[in-house]
Amino acid sequence: MERVALVRCPDYEPATLSAAIDGALELLGGFDSLIPQGASIMLKPNLLSPRPPEEAVVTHPALVGALATALLSRGHSVGVGDSPGGRTKRFKEVWRTSGMEEALQGTGARCAEYNSVRLVPVPDGVVASELPIGRPILDADFVIDLPKLKTHQVTVLTGAVKNMFGAVSGLAKAELHKAAPRPRDFADAVCDVYSVVRPDLVVMDAVDCMEGDGPVGGDVRRLGLILAGTDAVAVDAVAAAIVGLCVDDVPHIRRAGERGLGCSDLAGIEVVGLPLDSVAVADYAFPKESLLGRLPRWVLCLLAKYVRAWPEPSAEKCTRCGECVAGCPAGALAWRDGRRAPVLHKRKCIRCLCCYEFCPSGAVRLRRSLIARLFF
Repeated sequence: MERVALVRCPDYEPATLSAAIDGALELLGGFDSLIPQGASIMLKPNLLSPRPPEEAVVTHPALVGALATALLSRGHSVGVGDSPGGRTKRFKEVWRTSGMEEALQGTGARCAEYNSVRLVPVPDGVVASELPIGRPILDADFVIDLPKLKTHQVTVLTGAVKNMFGAVSGLAKAELHKAAPRPRDFADAVCDVYSVVRPDLVVMDAVDCMEGDGPVGGDVRRLGLILAGTDAVAVDAVAAAIVGLCVDDVPHIRRAGERGLGCSDLAGIEVVGLPLDSVAVADYAFPKESLLGRLPRWVLCLLAKYVRAWPEPSAEKCTRCGECVAGCPAGALAWRDGRRAPVLHKRKCIRCLCCYEFCPSGAVRLRRSLIARLFF
């Protein structure tokens, strides 16, 4: 039976975080039993885009710093890295804006940018047969997944399994979106990545989470929790239950379980620490489009093309950085003479919402059809 630790962590104060991390890992056997002595460890936070930590878009740097300090004090070497969405040149901006640079300064942890990749075969791939994976992930002795618990427009929820999607380098992630434009197909793309970069340990940031139109435009929701486990699928299944979802509501968690990548069945998971029902919430807000997944299939087929959202760059907020244009896998965004912001070609748009995620200034908003606005 898989074990998932669930502990209180009411804020991001260093002492609070250290106690919560120690408590969670002790419930799993402790640092020394989980991690080989003198290991080279790679910490994989969610560094989606250059947003400050208080917006709950990225894994909070204080959590990363607290765990890095604890590991370094036990004689491990520690690297911290991710491949943010969009162009690889964004890494330094994300590293600085997210607060990661400041949090890790002087700790001895190294910044591990994914400047080099290796093509990794995906033996049981459904969408991909090989993937360009960042070498820092592949070269580490031990990988710790540090996801942020958030809602997501495409996957409903993003956590430990989806966070490993960031092991794919740069714009190759956009190509996976293009190859798997429908949510149920993208679930298999996420699982393809996870199947070749399964982490050894998960420590989930569920202190300040995101609800509503995540993963960048939602609202901050404080749950005040840390989750930990050695099976990322099991950690995600518990996280989903906390916010009121079942596994069938989150396609990539369901598919990960079906493909034998981890335990997605709560009956096969032992939750230790806090009882699950003591922290579950009944009023968590989800992306409006995710409600469609709960409708009968015949109703969904009738409504799908009328009840939808598409990205719309805002001329008022656009800084013309070009991240949305460069990151669009379908080539649906383009510059036009005399226009302040890129223009969307709706027939090309696959609604992967990469542009919405990649925009550092929040200039890409979601526009819903009139029927969608009435429906929701």
